[in-house]
Amino acid sequence: MKLGRRKVYFWDIIDADTRYLLATHVSFTRGTRDAKKLMELAQERAGKTLQRW
Repeated sequence: MKLGRRKVYFWDIIDADTRYLLATHVSFTRGTRDAKKLMELAQERAGKTLQRW
């Protein structure tokens, strides 16, 4: 999505079993820091480490 001249990225993590939205993040970049921040928030809310596929 664009906000003025800048791109905006929306990140979501949804629990595969319950379909509950665990975390969401909005950023102007798509880097490792953004992904890590989102994963940490989801892990905190889920109370466990997320599985890797």
